[in-house]
Amino acid sequence: MVIALTEPPGKPYPLGLEELRLSLESGDTKPVVTAVPEFLLVLEDDLDDSTKRDRDEKWAIIEPLLDPAYPGQIFVQGEMGRLVGNRAAELGIQRKTIYRLLYRYWFYGQVRNAFLKNYSAVGVANRNYSPGVRPGRKPKFQGVLVSPCKLLSAIDKRCIKVKVGYALYAKNKTSSLRIAYDKMLKKFYSVKDLSKNSENRVRLLPESEIPTFTQFDYWGKQFFDEIETDRGRKGLTKWLKDCRPIAGTVRDWLRGPCHQFEIDATIADIYLVNSYSRRMTIGRPVVYVVVDSFSGMIVGLYVGLEGPSWNGARQALFNAFTSKVEFCAKNGVEIAPVIGTVIICHIRSTPTGARCCPLQQKGWQAAWASRWVRHLRTDQIGSPWSKVDSVSSMI
Repeated sequence: MVIALTEPPGKPYPLGLEELRLSLESGDTKPVVTAVPEFLLVLEDDLDDSTKRDRDEKWAIIEPLLDPAYPGQIFVQGEMGRLVGNRAAELGIQRKTIYRLLYRYWFYGQVRNAFLKNYSAVGVANRNYSPGVRPGRKPKFQGVLVSPCKLLSAIDKRCIKVKVGYALYAKNKTSSLRIAYDKMLKKFYSVKDLSKNSENRVRLLPESEIPTFTQFDYWGKQFFDEIETDRGRKGLTKWLKDCRPIAGTVRDWLRGPCHQFEIDATIADIYLVNSYSRRMTIGRPVVYVVVDSFSGMIVGLYVGLEGPSWNGARQALFNAFTSKVEFCAKNGVEIAPVIGTVIICHIRSTPTGARCCPLQQKGWQAAWASRWVRHLRTDQIGSPWSKVDSVSSMI
């Protein structure tokens, strides 16, 4: 079943798979990428009670039609009309109301939020005003009438959009928006003074003939969305590191506990002192914690005085791959063992991550000191898949 992606939504119709394949091969049908409507991106927690109630009431109207006696019954020839007619008679509403809700549901991806009101489509896309009839009240400053600002034409908006306009700020070519505005005025809204004794060779046009800074800022944000401007100002590398949207969770591709371990080093917010004299400060300890990504359980721990380093990571991993029952017993704590086999290990406090995967053999305790320490040398940072036998008992 396919549906035309045109407003208003229409009835879906059947299309054979072979017919679709031939249409794609011949070029009559081409794949395109469409943006998700803005009103569908709202979070559930951001919706108020009235909006949720309106959405759920519309969903309740068509919900029985989407769960018929057998899958796809509503798309069988003649069944949609019969099901919609029975539902309309049951609720005492018009058939076209149900049809519109069904088409909207299929049009926007078969999600319940398809019934939210699309306020982003409200209003007129482009308003054209004549200079003789200006919109709004007459501008005043401290009760005195002042000359009105310029009504922007299509050419003015294009001057704001081009490379010498708002794009200078959006692509981090200028340090501030005001500098980008001044450069645009000098480029498009100035005249050259050719007199011999002129102090400034470039003279701006009268204020009534140039866009104001507020207009420049408003239309610039219309042409360049907030994400695009933020990415351009910070640079792609920094934006991907700090500001990119996170899709999914760390558990999405994991098979279960012990599939992936992560290590992080944190300098504790305390100062250690000498046991003989509290006036002698030793320093702030560095706490290494090894966590199982799937379960969130702490599987290894190490506290040292040296800064975050590979040596500290080795100690934390050694603790992760040894029995925590014995480790906790030495510190007066009794725990029950949880046994598992680690597959991947990520070290996070390094320029690039190091990973490890288990060998298909046993007796890892004997091979630990020789293999793991050798494969975790700093000259091998970023090398592919260091190998080590690894059976971990998790706390």
